[in-house]
Amino acid sequence: MIDHGYPIGWGVGRHGPGNNIFAYFLDSADFVVEYTAEVLQVDNSYKVGGPDDWKWAPGRTDLWGIAPPKSDAVKKAQLAIKFARGE
Repeated sequence: MIDHGYPIGWGVGRHGPGNNIFAYFLDSADFVVEYTAEVLQVDNSYKVGGPDDWKWAPGRTDLWGIAPPKSDAVKKAQLAIKFARGE
């Protein structure tokens, strides 16, 4: 992606929920594309966590603590997506 003019918008890092590695990019239509790997596979023995299970030290934006904050362009693109209410 970088070689073709699409800089990383967020990442590379590791999400808390899902425990997956991620990198976010904006495509040519300013839509967020997430490349991901190693998504946690769950079964009936999985214990669901809550918000308190995903608190990190101040300044971290991912589990590893190495990803810079999301770019303003990624934040704007994510907020532009509107979801329809179910009927």
